[in-house]
Amino acid sequence: MIPADLSLPEKAPPKETPYFGMVPIPALDFPERFSNFCFKSLYIKEEAIRAMVDIRTECNNLLKENRIFNVSSSKTRLRVDEFK
Repeated sequence: MIPADLSLPEKAPPKETPYFGMVPIPALDFPERFSNFCFKSLYIKEEAIRAMVDIRTECNNLLKENRIFNVSSSKTRLRVDEFK
């Protein structure tokens, strides 16, 4: 399957190692990128924050009032209406 006259390319010469072992990094406009991230992120939108706060409030109310299920019943058999 492999041809007999197959030849491999020459190896690339090794790259020069920096003296301090540091690699140069191109300049980055951090404030601009961070601004773009914040603009596109949902966690900074007022609607998203308000929705998360309302959800957490409702969850806390349910935990505090324990009104999801009636677990204090002494009966062993309950209908679904009695359990809620």
